[in-house]
Amino acid sequence: MLPAEMSAELERIRQGVIEAGRARRQAWPPPDDGPVSPGSTTVLVGVDPTLQAPHDTGRAILHRTGKARVAIPMDMAWAKRVGQLREIQTLIGFPREERWDAIAKVVDARPAGRPVGEAGSPELPELPELIVELGPIYVHGQLVLEESGAVPGLDEAVKALDKLQAGIVVSHATPKPAELLPLLFRILDTHHWRAFRELYDQSASLSDKKVAFEQFRHAWDVSRGEVTFDGYVEPQLLVDEAVEGTVVRTRLKRQGEKGEAIARPLKWIKRGAGWKLAGGIL
Repeated sequence: MLPAEMSAELERIRQGVIEAGRARRQAWPPPDDGPVSPGSTTVLVGVDPTLQAPHDTGRAILHRTGKARVAIPMDMAWAKRVGQLREIQTLIGFPREERWDAIAKVVDARPAGRPVGEAGSPELPELPELIVELGPIYVHGQLVLEESGAVPGLDEAVKALDKLQAGIVVSHATPKPAELLPLLFRILDTHHWRAFRELYDQSASLSDKKVAFEQFRHAWDVSRGEVTFDGYVEPQLLVDEAVEGTVVRTRLKRQGEKGEAIARPLKWIKRGAGWKLAGGIL
């Protein structure tokens, strides 16, 4: 496929998930600002997942409805679900931070006038506070993550991605880093997060790999896929005689946001009979 055709196909795949998520969200009950009690459910609208602070339940996302403050504890169950959400966002190509709607189960309902908020705060809120657990999460304009872990439209999207990414295999015995560049370019062209994760050295954290993938994909789109190899930063002898753990850098040239020529180094590390991507900026 030409770059424009590939971009259009990836967008079509995302749109399938977006439309399925929007349809699922429309089937939710409307928000209800009436009284709630432990064990009941409530619909939260416009939660900002970055609005986090210390709380007497531990660190929490803080939200406010028309009649209550809401705290969403960031416990292990929350971390597992959000980790799954972030993985799907990376897989499909959605931005990380967006507003959420959610169906939440009320764990505790605290009356107004009781100290809440940041741990040790003497503040007496004018509104009651709800401590909740998140059920289904709707990321605005993206997807719904059900409490079960299912995502409407995801199965169809993965099938389409599998077809688009067919034949891409990460080699573990490529003699020179430069010989892995066509594979890297094919991975970026097809938004193949799973292969990128495998190509990247296992010493890096999953979070670091996601950040790198998002930057690489953005650079690839900006350059319209016109990225070229411009040699090694280190002497060729170091590449030829590399041993386990040897690090070398390849220079790559591409076009920048304003059409300017940009040269960037990618870092590679010798692992066994081959090389792994180890950092850098595209």
